[in-house]
Amino acid sequence: MSDSTETKNEKKQQKRNFYINLLIIIAILLFITFRSGNTTANTYKITETTFTVIAPDDTQYSLNFADVLHLELVSNADYGTCTQGEDSGTQYYGTWENDAWGTYYLSVSTSVSQCIVIQTADTTIVTNYESNSTTSAFYKELQAYVDL
Repeated sequence: MSDSTETKNEKKQQKRNFYINLLIIIAILLFITFRSGNTTANTYKITETTFTVIAPDDTQYSLNFADVLHLELVSNADYGTCTQGEDSGTQYYGTWENDAWGTYYLSVSTSVSQCIVIQTADTTIVTNYESNSTTSAFYKELQAYVDL
């Protein structure tokens, strides 16, 4: 009878240990999720005539390719100050200001050092995509739509 009691106690202890470990794993996952900030990447809509950046908060910034006056790939840009939007975590987006571009729309991943600057007479959009290499490739793709 003592063996039966020990087996029941061992099973109870194993069950307790399982639930404790499960709670620890859930706590770690929640911590990582909240600590990492917003990790949602930008999405884009490109038609024959327009370019649209969809920021992680679903705000859309659009311009017509025919109106583009300047298109540039920039490394290590100084984004300036966020006036409305998000300026922490892994994504910066919203309305920003700096000396180079004035008031402009930004939607970038902070882990990527390159960005694409697209300017019309009244709108500037600064964005990047996944990595430096994909941002560079995306810039080359956008050049095909812009007649400068």
